[in-house]
Order: sequence, then C-alpha cells, then structure tokens
Amino acid sequence: MEMREAEAGQKMLERVFVSSEMTPHSNPMRAWERGNRKAFGLEFRTKPRRQPFKATAEGFAARRLRFTTLRVSAHETELGGVRDPLIEPYHMVAHIKDGTVMVAQDGREAYLSAGDFVVVDAARPFLIDSQAIHVQSFDVLSSRMREILPQIDGLTGILIPGASPQAAMLRALVENVFVHAPLMPDDSLDYLSDSLHFATASVLATLPAARATVPGKLESLHRFRVRRFARENLRNRELGPDMIALALEFPVRYLHKLFADEPQTLMRWIWSERVARCVEDLRRPELRARLISEIAYSWGFKDTAHFSRLFKAHTGRSPREMRR
Repeated sequence: MEMREAEAGQKMLERVFVSSEMTPHSNPMRAWERGNRKAFGLEFRTKPRRQPFKATAEGFAARRLRFTTLRVSAHETELGGVRDPLIEPYHMVAHIKDGTVMVAQDGREAYLSAGDFVVVDAARPFLIDSQAIHVQSFDVLSSRMREILPQIDGLTGILIPGASPQAAMLRALVENVFVHAPLMPDDSLDYLSDSLHFATASVLATLPAARATVPGKLESLHRFRVRRFARENLRNRELGPDMIALALEFPVRYLHKLFADEPQTLMRWIWSERVARCVEDLRRPELRARLISEIAYSWGFKDTAHFSRLFKAHTGRSPREMRR
C-alpha cells in the first residue's frame, strides 16, 4: 500500500487498490474476489452479466476511516459477509455516482440510480445485481452506529433517495471527503470519521422504517454518553464505573443497569476497546520500534500478563504474532 504524507510530515492514509486485472492471465472474477478478500475481508462470488468483466476499487484507509471508489461492469455478486475476526464489524454506505443497481439484505431490496444511497451490514450476507456502475463508498463501525441509531439493523438494504435534503448534505460531505481527506492528518481524520457516523444516522433516521421500532431513546443516549466518555479516557488507568459515574453524574448502579442487556458488561467493553487500540498501534509501521509493553501501558493496561491474556482472547493471536 502506498503511504500519503501531510505537509507537516504526519502519517496520512494508506492507499488501497484492487483490480480484476491485478494478476495477468488469471480469471478476472477470481482476481477481483481475491483482491477484495485481502483488502476488505469480504467473501463473495461474482457472476458477470457480460464479457469482458472489469472492476477496480481505489481508495484510502486510516485508523478509523476507509473510503473507496468502485467502477464495476455489469454483474451479480453474492456476498457472504466479512469473516476475518481481526476486522472490526462495519456497515458500508454506498453512494451511486452513475448506473443502476439492486441491493438486497435481510429480505429488503433497494433499487438505486445516480445520487441515491444505501447502507448494508458487511458482517451479514447481501446481494448486488448491477449494470455498469460507479460507486463511492465509505465504512462506518457497526458498534458506533448501534450506539447512535440502535435500530440500524432494520434499516439496511433500503433505498435512501438522493433527492432528500439529508441525502444531499451527506452527498456533499462524501464528495469533499474523497477530495480532501487524503491531505489530512490522522487526528483530523478521526473527527471526520465521527462526522460520517452522525451524518449517516441523520439520513437513516428519516426512513419510515426507522420510526417503526425505536428502542428506549433515553437509555440509548446515556449508553452513547458513557461510551464516548470512556473512549476519550481509555489511556487513563483509573477508568472504570466509579470514574464514569462521577463524571457523568450517574449512579454506579444505573451504569451497570444500562449495560445489563448489552453483549458485554461495561468493563469488558472498555477492555475490548483498549485491545482494539493496541491492535491499531501494533499494525502501524512508524511504531514498530516501540515496545509492546509500552503500547499496552499507553492504553491503560496495568500489567503485561493481563494484557497478553485479553489480547489473545479477543484476537486469537499474541501481540508479538500480530506485529509480524
């Protein structure tokens, strides 16, 4: 992957490129599938509508932001979802620049043309049936989207008309991301990623299906505030229910109640977030000279044995293996 540098010399984005013609003399569909599996963790099978089949995906990836331009000839693609346990689950947001396409997920079908949007959960199977298309897409973390918009799992595979005001605002943001993000430093890109999460939620919230079943809004808002505070303080070794309760003026008992029906308790979620940040740092080439223990301590771990056990439990690999 090619690295882009900021004017101040800060690490920027890694360039991602996949093409059906990457491997000379090989089947172009299989080359396309292998390239996407390696770059995005996607498992799928493609059937061309006509020959020759041609496809390219070009984009950039940062710590918490990935955006891609795709140009694909007429095809049908059946995707089985991301299977790589090291890839944090994400939703893909697709903006159709040109062409027509049908996208289906969970029994819902969206028929899109230029200007329209659709969101799909990359962790679950979905289907694409398309004429030649030009698409801009970006990824949003599934965990963050569920915090902001808990009903998102019922909103995939639904047409988001490009004529709506919310879609027009999202389209303008996406267009600017593709132009300016490659020139921005990592810290700015993290904030930009947050903006894309909220902009996506604002568009999805206008869909009639979003109002059909809305979980308890107050509890969802409180969980969002808790997670936001925790993410901002992951490096603090004292981070825990007592510290969060004091900062947000919640009773500790209420904090535990908020997470009682969540997949993880509050502290287990905090440790998993810390492990995820350590994974990011271990994969950064500019941090290869930094000791693994230093990275662990910098993200709030108090001893290396605890860190190693949690890391192996979450990733299936040791920190040293992750770095190779």
